[in-house]
Amino acid sequence: MDPACNDGDLFNGYWWRGGWVPGLVDVATHWRPAPKFTYGQAVYYAQGVMEATARFMGFDLGPFVDGVAMMSCADIGQTVWILRGIGDEWEGPYLVVDCAEWDDHWPVTMFRDEVIEVGFRTAERWGMIKAGEYRRTVFVWKDENKPRILGENLVHYQDWFLETATYIPESWEDMPTRPVFYPPHKWYINGEWFDFVEMESEQSGLASPGRAMLEVASRTTAALSVIK
Repeated sequence: MDPACNDGDLFNGYWWRGGWVPGLVDVATHWRPAPKFTYGQAVYYAQGVMEATARFMGFDLGPFVDGVAMMSCADIGQTVWILRGIGDEWEGPYLVVDCAEWDDHWPVTMFRDEVIEVGFRTAERWGMIKAGEYRRTVFVWKDENKPRILGENLVHYQDWFLETATYIPESWEDMPTRPVFYPPHKWYINGEWFDFVEMESEQSGLASPGRAMLEVASRTTAALSVIK
């Protein structure tokens, strides 16, 4: 496809590192939690980035093996376990402290087959850094409790995402009736603007961006439930 076809409007599709993305996924897609048991590729963050992200989000990684990032922001705050291969032991618990950028969700899922991103120290422990290995196939179990068996509901995240993804067909001017995220921290939900940085200073219960993200997820899920 000719790069000249990019008109600068994300809703009409856009180039992402040499690959063409057909359009911008909508809020419902970006905020749809991953299935409980999935598999795909794991990639890793640069050294120190996962820890810094956890601190910025207000999460304590002390009780966890490491932090991880999932594709959907709805999964921030969730506990997951990782299996590197059949016959290996489940590793965890890991805490989800980050998610894909809205316009990265489709390409990292479809071009890279990503299901999770791990911290540098986890990749180092797995031998990925020494081997020069950027990604590897893993199984992800999303639950506070370690799984006892593999189960029968294993989902390839990439396939599931492609089947469930929907896209924004309108322009920005046509967006007032649906939840919209304006970086870095504003949301338009059900006709009302929410600034979660301001909310943190006003509400003692939202003492960190991580807690604010959980509040965003709750409000967004509620808003999406009433939008036809």
